[in-house]
Amino acid sequence: MPLVTSDSQPGSGAIICTSFGHKTKFSRCHAQYPLKFVPTSTHQPKMAAAYILSYGGGMLSGDEVEISLKMQKDSSLLLLTQGSTKIFKDREQSATAGNPISRIPGRPGPPIEGASQTIDADVSSTSTLLMLPDPVTSFKDSIYNSYQNIRLHSDDSGTAQLVLLDWFTSGRLARGEKWHFKKYASKIDVRINDRLLVRDFLCLEDENQEWNPLSSYAARLHPYTCFATLIIVAPGDGELSDVAKSCISAFDELSIGQVKKPKELTWSLSRLRHIENSVMLRVAGQTTEIVKDFLKKRAFDKLDNVIGHGMYEKLFS
Repeated sequence: MPLVTSDSQPGSGAIICTSFGHKTKFSRCHAQYPLKFVPTSTHQPKMAAAYILSYGGGMLSGDEVEISLKMQKDSSLLLLTQGSTKIFKDREQSATAGNPISRIPGRPGPPIEGASQTIDADVSSTSTLLMLPDPVTSFKDSIYNSYQNIRLHSDDSGTAQLVLLDWFTSGRLARGEKWHFKKYASKIDVRINDRLLVRDFLCLEDENQEWNPLSSYAARLHPYTCFATLIIVAPGDGELSDVAKSCISAFDELSIGQVKKPKELTWSLSRLRHIENSVMLRVAGQTTEIVKDFLKKRAFDKLDNVIGHGMYEKLFS
C-alpha cells in the first residue's frame, strides 16, 4: 500500500508529477517542517527536478521524515539534495541520559530513537524516477534509519525506469570522527508491479560499551570511508539504458583484467534477473571524492544525456 501522509503531519511531504505534452510539471509539491522541497530547472523540459532539504541542514534525533512520490505516465523526476544530509546527535537527548526527545511538535505516538526517513514512490509505466542525493554523513553518537520503497509499474506501453543512489560516509573526518555513530540502517525495496526485484538492507550498529571510543564495526570497514549502492532499472532502449550498459561494459573490462583495479576503490556489479539493462552496483572508496569521481566517470558517464550537461556538472561539482 502507498504511504499516506497528512498535509499537516510534521516532517511529511508529497510530490505528484504529471506529463503535459513534452513537459513534466508538479501537480503537487508540498512539505511540512522540518522538510522542504525546492523545485529547480534541469534545462530538460521532459524532466522536473527538486531538492529535498531540511531546516538546519540535517536531522536531529526524533525527526521523522515521510515522503510520498507519485509519478503519472510519461513523467520524469530528478530528486537531489544540497550537500550531504547530516545526522546530528540531539543535545537534548544526551542531556536526558539517552531518552529520545522529538523536536517535532504534534507527531503522534511515542518518541522514536534517532532520526528516520521513509520515501515511498509509485512510478507509472513509461515514467522515470532519478534519486541522486549527496551522501549521508552521521555525526558521533547519532542514530539514523532509512527506508525507500519503490513500486515500478509495467504494462503493454512499457516499464517504469529508475536510478537510485544510496550512499554514506564514515562521519566528520575533519573533526576526528570516523565510524563514531551509534547506528546507520538503510533498507531498499524495489518492485515491478507486485514482484519484488530488489531488497537491500545494510545495518551498522555499535555494540561496544559507551566508554569504548571505537565502534564495534569500524575495523570491518577499514580502509574505506565511503560506501554507495546504485540501482538502475532501464529496460528497453534509450538514453537511460545506455547508462546501465556503460556500467556493464566497465565491469566486464574489470572482470577480464583489461583495467587494473585501484586499491583506493573497490566495486561490484550484479545484473537484476529477468529485467534487461538493470543492475545493482556496490562501491567502497577510501574517500568520498574517490567514490564521487567513480560515479561521474564510470557509472554515470552517459547520464548527462538524460539530465542535461549543466545539471550533470552541478551534480558532481
